[in-house]
Amino acid sequence: MEREIYIAAGAMSFYFFVDVYWSSDKSKVAVLTCGNPGVRLAYDMLEARNLAFNQLEADVATTIRNNYHLKARKNPKSIFEWACSDEGRDAFYEKVPAFAR
Repeated sequence: MEREIYIAAGAMSFYFFVDVYWSSDKSKVAVLTCGNPGVRLAYDMLEARNLAFNQLEADVATTIRNNYHLKARKNPKSIFEWACSDEGRDAFYEKVPAFAR
């Protein structure tokens, strides 16, 4: 169902922040996007099944905190709010200029 929704959104999708987390053994992946629609997905590659995003939420937050030097922000909610803010968008565009076009 989620896949169908994203395909249907097509050109209507707009993302201004994207982060992909991979577990150290590459068995799990999580994706956080900010934009329209905002996306929070998690997947277990070994078991070939969706996971609840909250299972990897802390890991995604840690990755964003480290990549964007957000040492003062400790909880995932604060980090995700930053990512989806104008400041987060600008920092992402600076790291990945192709998205700013």
